[in-house]
Amino acid sequence: MSRDDIASVSRSIAALLSRVGQTPKAEWIAERIAVLEEPNSTPQVAETAVKELHGIVLGMGGLMDLWPVAPTPAESTAAQVELHRLADELYELTR
Repeated sequence: MSRDDIASVSRSIAALLSRVGQTPKAEWIAERIAVLEEPNSTPQVAETAVKELHGIVLGMGGLMDLWPVAPTPAESTAAQVELHRLADELYELTR
């Protein structure tokens, strides 16, 4: 597990969520990214952030439950496909 890889994928997810009106979830993810990128974060604090990111992928209200709303139905579908791809990647990185 690399903090940089997890932060990078998480940043992509947060950007996508911001574009499709899921601002609270994007902000929540951004808070965890800040912890991962903070050079003074203890290993325990970073591990907690990783576990929280792992936990947001599945389950009720998780990333896989979200339906992005974009300007067109085709854009919404493309956003959902991209979100699922990124969420799968995050899940694997945080296992």
